[in-house]
Amino acid sequence: IARDEVIKALHDPSPRVRRQASESLAKIGGKGSVDALLHILREHPDLVEEEAIDALGRLCDESAVSVLGGYLKSPRPLARRAAARAIGQIGGTEGAELLRHAAAAKDDPDLRRAALQGLRFQEYREASAEIADALLDPWPSVRVAAAEAVSEMELRDAGPALRMGLQLYHDEAGSELAFALGCVGELSDIPTILQEAERGVSMITRRRCLLGVARLLD
Repeated sequence: IARDEVIKALHDPSPRVRRQASESLAKIGGKGSVDALLHILREHPDLVEEEAIDALGRLCDESAVSVLGGYLKSPRPLARRAAARAIGQIGGTEGAELLRHAAAAKDDPDLRRAALQGLRFQEYREASAEIADALLDPWPSVRVAAAEAVSEMELRDAGPALRMGLQLYHDEAGSELAFALGCVGELSDIPTILQEAERGVSMITRRRCLLGVARLLD
C-alpha cells in the first residue's frame, strides 16, 4: 500500500514531491518500483527528476539500461550525467557499451566524466582506447576521471597518452596523471613524474606524484 501511494507521488506537480518519491522507491525496491520509475521515464519525460534516474541506478535492474541510454542524449545536462551514473551502477555489457560511446563525447565534459567513472566502476577494459583519448581532454576533471580509470585497471596501453597529457597541460589534473603513469609506465618515466611533483602546489599533489614513483619502484 505504501509503495502504491509513493508511485502516485511520482506524478505530483511539485518537483520536490517527485524527488522524494523517487528516493523512497529506491529504498523500497522490488520490481514494482522499477516499473513505476521506468514508466515515468518512458511516458512522462517532463516529470523526470535527476533523482528518478539515480533511483534506477540504485535498484540495479538491467531492464532499465535501454531506457536510461536514451537519457544520455537528453537536452538536460543533469539528466545526461545522472543516466551515465545510473548505467555505471547497473553494469552489464549493454550499459558498458553505452558508456563507452558517451566517454567519447568531447563536447560534453560532464557526461564524459560520468561515463569514464562508470567504465572504471565496471572495470570495462574494452574501452581502453576511449579512456586513453580522454587523458588529452582540455577539461582537468575529465583527465582526472580517465587517469583514475587507467590506474585502477592498469591500462598499460595508456602510457603514451599519459606522457602527452603531462606535456600538454600543467594544471590540477597533473598529479593524478603522474600517479597513473607510475602505475602503468616504465622506470624511464620517473623524471617526468618528479618534474610534475616539483610543479605541485600542495603536499597532497606532490605526495600523489611520489606514490606513482613508489609504484614504479615496486
